[in-house]
This record gives sequence, C-alpha cells and structure tokens, in this order.
Amino acid sequence: MADLKTNLLEVEKNKFKESIPQLEKERNIQVLLAFVRGSHMYGTSNDKSDVDITFVYKQFTQEILKGNYLEQLNVGGNDIVGYEIQRYIQLLGQNNPNIIESLDIPKDCLIYKHESMEVFHNQRDWLS
Repeated sequence: MADLKTNLLEVEKNKFKESIPQLEKERNIQVLLAFVRGSHMYGTSNDKSDVDITFVYKQFTQEILKGNYLEQLNVGGNDIVGYEIQRYIQLLGQNNPNIIESLDIPKDCLIYKHESMEVFHNQRDWLS
C-alpha cells in the first residue's frame, strides 16, 4: 500500500511540475514555489487521500497595472491553490497555518522552488 501512495504522490507531483510552463503562459505568471500539502505532507495519507498542491507565483507588474491582480488562483478545483507572492507574504505575517507549513517543506513534498524563494527556507527564521 505504501508503494501505491508513493506512486500516486510522484505521479501528481510530476504532472503539476510538467504543467508549470503552460500555467505560466496561460495566466501570465511565474511560479516560484510548489509543494504538496495536507495528509501527504504530514504522513497521514491513506489510499483514499487526494494530493493537494499549493504554489506561490509572481504576477507581472504589467498585469497588475492593468487592474488584473490575482491574489489567489485555483487550478482544477480546490486541490491546487496558488497565492501571489504579495498575498503569500501577507498571509505569513498573519501566521496563517497553511502558509506557515510552507516554510519547512519535507523534501519528498517539494515540487519546485525558484532560487528567489531561498529566503523562506526555515520556519525557525520566521516563528517566535
């Protein structure tokens, strides 16, 4: 059963990673961070668990100035949710638990991390 869960997780991670270029093109954004959250992150998943993904993106200034600011994107329902970097930092400042967990992502849950996100590398640097 563990192999089945691991395979499902890897398939979903790879599927999202491969979809990043298309997502960036369609939404005119740059993905900065993507990771698996929820039961797979906490090691409590079972054979009925879906794979939830969160990503952080940068929206380009030109789109924001046009009045097209998107602070959150849902892709394919509620299983894949993205936050614009400004909103992500705002939620960090509010100690949002779903965002705080992104500061210490287990290696097997990390899908993609742009070098600019290295500043957000460890919860201990953010939590008091």
